[in-house]
Amino acid sequence: MRRLAPLLCLLALSCAESGTPAPPDAGPLPDLPRADLPPGADLPRPADGGLPDQTSGDLTPAPDGPTLLDNTLAPGTWFERAVLAADRTSLAAAFSQAGYSPPSGTFLLAAQVLPGLGQPAFRYLSLGESGFDFSDGSYWPASTVKLTAAVGALWTLGQLGLSGAASVSFTDDDGAYSGTVKGLYDKALSISDNVAYNRLMEIAGFDPLNDQLLVPAQSLPKMVLQRRYTHPLPTSNLRTSPPISYAEGTKSGTIPQRVGVGQHPSCPDEGNCTTLFELLDVMRRVTLHDELPAGDRFPLGAADVGGLHAALVASDTDFLEPGASQALGHPALIMNKPGAVYSLDRLDHGLIEDSVTKERFLVAWSMPYAATSDAMASELTRRALLALKAGASQAPPLQRDAGVSMLINVEDNGPGASAGTRSHTFTISAPGADSLELWLDRFPLPAPTKAGPVFVLTHALYNGGERLLVVRALAAGKLVGYRAARVKLTPP
Repeated sequence: MRRLAPLLCLLALSCAESGTPAPPDAGPLPDLPRADLPPGADLPRPADGGLPDQTSGDLTPAPDGPTLLDNTLAPGTWFERAVLAADRTSLAAAFSQAGYSPPSGTFLLAAQVLPGLGQPAFRYLSLGESGFDFSDGSYWPASTVKLTAAVGALWTLGQLGLSGAASVSFTDDDGAYSGTVKGLYDKALSISDNVAYNRLMEIAGFDPLNDQLLVPAQSLPKMVLQRRYTHPLPTSNLRTSPPISYAEGTKSGTIPQRVGVGQHPSCPDEGNCTTLFELLDVMRRVTLHDELPAGDRFPLGAADVGGLHAALVASDTDFLEPGASQALGHPALIMNKPGAVYSLDRLDHGLIEDSVTKERFLVAWSMPYAATSDAMASELTRRALLALKAGASQAPPLQRDAGVSMLINVEDNGPGASAGTRSHTFTISAPGADSLELWLDRFPLPAPTKAGPVFVLTHALYNGGERLLVVRALAAGKLVGYRAARVKLTPP
């Protein structure tokens, strides 16, 4: 296999390439992360299953300092990064150690909200693969999708320069409506009104919602919303949005009738389908809107952010609050949107904050309705928060890249000292940093050695392919840089 580009191009020499371009993306990330396990192994090995191949820091740059050639791949989306970085084992291990078994058919994703660099960071824990499992054939998302419907309606209105304060008038299969869009999303979220949800979906539009918002570029690659939640007529559906008259300030007009033509075979029977991660990520981006980088925010005005928050605070917390308050030891402050269909599933997802310590967590779960109870749901929430608070996972905290500019070069050294491994050298420049913390996918790596102006780690790994390298740069213990980069490693 062709080796990677030369590791260093010294300032004193002429370089074949100027700058630090990244090669083109080598293809989409896999749906599941690759644990570094030798063939047939049952247990993960420490430090990503890799074994030190030789002493780190054997690279000595020129006295004048090197220019590092960054050979990382094109950045992945937030969803793709989370797929690789989310811990799949620690929740189950923590539950087992405590003698607790979640009810059969439980799906669970939880995250600890941590201080990041200029923004929050998130450590994700999934119960096995359930946080990323597609809901079709597994569970019905029910009313949990109503927050996404509200965001979709505001998304469409925002393109017309309108907000939730806009007054709209139209007639659909549920009858006539005349009022504000805020009035609709408040009812859909605070009391889970189905007609209000239908109308938010009609304002959003079938194709704009599914083809512009619920797409990989928005880190919502699998979610599909198609199902109407009332059917006054046999032909009632969400594909046809009626003409909608609007007025806000000096703006007025009519959104003409729209008929959706998009086909979404992954979600059959005009259903609503999602993953817990996507549900929770919409919640994350709404509840933490003001703290997130601009690229992670939905295009919402301050009044609508406040309106959505108020509606989520008013939502029913019976599934979450008792267990959350017990786990935290203090009253829990919650913004959430539950859902339930008595013959199918009970679900909830939300942001939970300790009213005293201000620690924050994100939790999403689904449980079979007939075989569970509100008390079981509360206990699942309690157990998940206890695991998060105990620091059950060493998975990397995820945030958007920030701080000092870091260049990363990965060099293939050939077979490692142990059978079935491949040795690679990671060389990273992080100006001003005195130490680095590294993870490969969800596994911590040994600390690299500082070698002049760069940091170097040589390590043997059992698995290659496209991996996520997370780097936190520190100076005197303070976080000064963060980068999560896709890297291409040669398989053994």
